[in-house]
Amino acid sequence: MGSISIGATVVNVLQLVLIRNRDDIHDWRFGVFYLIVLGLNVLFVIFGFVWLIAGSVWTFKAFRPDYANPNSEAFCDKGLYLTAFSLSVIFSSVALIVVPCGLCCGALALYCEIARPMRGL
Repeated sequence: MGSISIGATVVNVLQLVLIRNRDDIHDWRFGVFYLIVLGLNVLFVIFGFVWLIAGSVWTFKAFRPDYANPNSEAFCDKGLYLTAFSLSVIFSSVALIVVPCGLCCGALALYCEIARPMRGL
């Protein structure tokens, strides 16, 4: 997941640089490059969401592993498992709050953009 996070950060920086330097906004190459960067950003977000779900399923499936017997199939390091369990719960909770808020903000921004020409602003 570390290399994916680095890739997502690079794509986000590229997107910010493109937005700040909009001198060539009417150049067709700018639009194509921007769409490629936007598409990569969407892919990274989808991958991160799928990774969160897969990791949570994998972590919660092993609920109450064997911490004592290293030869057991259910053995897991206690610190590692509790860290993964805690992070899964925290990230899932944050996602349950952030995703609906982001969708509402996006819908509101879209509504304002569509409603502006109708009001003559």
